[in-house]
Amino acid sequence: LTSPYIVVFSKLLPANSKYVEAGIMISETQNEKMDKDTPGVYYAKADKFTSDNRFGVLFYGSGLKAGTNYYVRVRVEYEDFGVIYSDMFTVKTVE
Repeated sequence: LTSPYIVVFSKLLPANSKYVEAGIMISETQNEKMDKDTPGVYYAKADKFTSDNRFGVLFYGSGLKAGTNYYVRVRVEYEDFGVIYSDMFTVKTVE
């Protein structure tokens, strides 16, 4: 890739409820209440999982800036108990 990019991997935790949707959110702004519909948040839905429920998402393109810190959060929605979020962490695109 010649444009800035971010790759994030995660794993669904065992649960007694079927998951509805899983994905990764990134934002240049730290926001503890970020969700997939929050302005300024990029969301990518996971569509393929390994046999042990791991998944990865690649963000790339002109929307990302080189040498910039992004706040990242995993979002998983379950049928029976709603949405669960990971702790927030940061990644930096390569300059």
